[in-house]
Amino acid sequence: MPDCTRRTLKATSIIFLGLAACRTAEKDSRLSGHYENFSEAELLPYRGKLRVIPEFEESSAVMITVEAVDKFLLSPLLQAFKDHPLKPNVILPMVESHYSEPPDEIKPFLNSGQFKLYPIPKNPNQIQDDITWTRDWAPWAAVFTPGPTSQPEARFADFNYYEMRNVADELPQVLSEKLNLKRISIPIRTEGGNFMINNRGDCMMTTGVIERENLIKDYGAQLESYKKARDESGFTGYDKIIARYEALVAGSTAYNRQQIEGFFSDYAGCKEVIWLRPSPSDGNQHIDLFAKFLSDDKVLVMELEDRTIATLPRHNDPAAELDIKVALALLKSVQAHLNEAATLISAKGFKVVRAPLPLTMLYRDLSYDETAKLPFIKADSGLLDNVRSGQTIDMYALMRERLSVHMRSYANSLIIKPYVYVPRFRAPVTQNGSGAMAIVGGDAMPTSEYPDAALIPQYEKSVEQAYAQANLQVMWIDADQTVPYQGSIHCLTQQIGRLPAGSINPR
Repeated sequence: MPDCTRRTLKATSIIFLGLAACRTAEKDSRLSGHYENFSEAELLPYRGKLRVIPEFEESSAVMITVEAVDKFLLSPLLQAFKDHPLKPNVILPMVESHYSEPPDEIKPFLNSGQFKLYPIPKNPNQIQDDITWTRDWAPWAAVFTPGPTSQPEARFADFNYYEMRNVADELPQVLSEKLNLKRISIPIRTEGGNFMINNRGDCMMTTGVIERENLIKDYGAQLESYKKARDESGFTGYDKIIARYEALVAGSTAYNRQQIEGFFSDYAGCKEVIWLRPSPSDGNQHIDLFAKFLSDDKVLVMELEDRTIATLPRHNDPAAELDIKVALALLKSVQAHLNEAATLISAKGFKVVRAPLPLTMLYRDLSYDETAKLPFIKADSGLLDNVRSGQTIDMYALMRERLSVHMRSYANSLIIKPYVYVPRFRAPVTQNGSGAMAIVGGDAMPTSEYPDAALIPQYEKSVEQAYAQANLQVMWIDADQTVPYQGSIHCLTQQIGRLPAGSINPR
């Protein structure tokens, strides 16, 4: 049996694990669905020989979808790639069910050989065709070394995505064929926004990876709802999801933490995993909104300062006092979480570089109730029980109250040396995908500037100094339009690390 003994870091709540192959043959043998069009037998030869390339290393290409560029007005980011001295290849997948041709703002870039459009045909079993969040579904560039004297070979390491987002989940298979780069299917359900690695094999993730793999839901109810949808629509695209939930109900497909760590050890190159708590302000539970490796020994961790919290707007209406209490409780929870993460990472021997986190704001989505008036937080709100007892507030409690969090983070950046493309936040977007937003803790509608607008020049100077510690030059990209969606530049892109020459041969 492999040694899966846990080693606990003293005086902290974080657990560091000595990794080994911590899976059981019995459970693996029943997991064919996890391998997509791969198999366990095909995967085993890669065990211990596959290493994901850290994102701070040199890049040969970057992926961003046409949908992301169009939806979030990111043609300036394409221009920044075009101006990059190393001219990284830019891969632009485009789902044909959305576009018959690329939008006008993208067409000029296609005249250059640096930019390559990859139309993705409509999937006959299409359930959901959103491929916006490239970081989460895209494969990771990896190096495969068959033996001690072998030359390294390029591979795509592909982890599972959401079955209901089946177009995005299956897109790595399409890109692998189009780029002529062999794909390795690794049977863990995770998202790229929740994984960081360095060259030493130190990996950082939040415990959301464990919850994501086990889908903390009422499996039986979910299964019945998908069966009903299939029966009513006659649409066979639901079959894959139904099979997944049937297996979950049978208790045969969920991995525990040790098994998850074993896969990351064997097929990503992780020697140790640093598990961090998810941010209380991020329902996606991703690490890339608050921390990232800048190098093998430097880690960027955001910091919510008291001066920032002090800019929280205050209602003039005394009846809305509860709003302010809840908003302050959220900010204090975020602040404590970030300081905890910095302390734990530092205790592991890394140099922690702090950069300011702009004010995290709590909103009421007016599309739920167009007549919503102050106060937003009702006296009988379950949130107040947590506030009164001094407990932390998390996204799930907020979502139950139909509240959403707008978190701006300078950690959600893309490194393509010698530059780092960092989101710039200047003016709030008052609409999300469903309707107008009203700020909790402030006026009934957002103003034309962020409450902490006066601090933004200081934030940006500090951010530039933080990235400079890793010899990275900040290139600012306007990204206010991404804020309501809990993601930004990092979430919308995926770089392909420098692979052996000739590894990518587009077909």
